[in-house]
Amino acid sequence: MLWAVSFFAGLRFVEYSTSFIFQNQNYMAFKRELRSFHEDRAAELLADFKLKLNKTVERQVEKMKLYGNIQSLCLLFGALLYILWHILRMGAIDA
Repeated sequence: MLWAVSFFAGLRFVEYSTSFIFQNQNYMAFKRELRSFHEDRAAELLADFKLKLNKTVERQVEKMKLYGNIQSLCLLFGALLYILWHILRMGAIDA
């Protein structure tokens, strides 16, 4: 069960990582588009975009950390319990 949770958490981590990459791509595309605007207006739009982007990215990074930690811990504890289960089974067979 822990490995299943680890797998699910890994999928969510990849989902948020991909979303984070797309956010960066959107930022770069937006900066390219701003070249056609007047300098003052472009600076204002960029500042507004950065503010919104930072809020979104902060949430994504927190969720990436959460799911990354869940994945690592569940994988580790799942492996340890698997090894312990086999040791106990070997002990029960010898008894």
